[in-house]
Amino acid sequence: MGRLTVSVSATESSVLVSVAGDADLTVSTQLGESLAAELAGARYLVVDVSRLSFIDVACVRVLVGVCEAAKDAGGTLALVAPQPIVGRMLELCRADQLIAVYGSGPDGKRLTAECRGGSVLSCQPASPEGGEAAQRFDRAALPE
Repeated sequence: MGRLTVSVSATESSVLVSVAGDADLTVSTQLGESLAAELAGARYLVVDVSRLSFIDVACVRVLVGVCEAAKDAGGTLALVAPQPIVGRMLELCRADQLIAVYGSGPDGKRLTAECRGGSVLSCQPASPEGGEAAQRFDRAALPE
């Protein structure tokens, strides 16, 4: 394991971070540093985890820490489109009680997100050739 890729796209109100691969202890520092750097420049951080095939407790801890840092700064962290195994780990660790988790995208397309006023306004495939959005997250209230 230990192979993780992170890509970033930004809008006026939010940053979308897409992670792919395996998130385990060997990449937890990389994940934490990447998310913390993006949080420094945005109030709303949306993490597309649709291409994340594995996550362990160390990386779940990282996500919870970033979520707490976002809340402390008056912002939010949201995860979108987790694979079943990732969603299950979030549930087992009860991280889904602390972090907003939205939907599951079966096609794993890259997403774009718009956030405003503490809400995810939309989250959909980035390119028009992706067709209709697998999931649409309209005005889904994020936790305070």
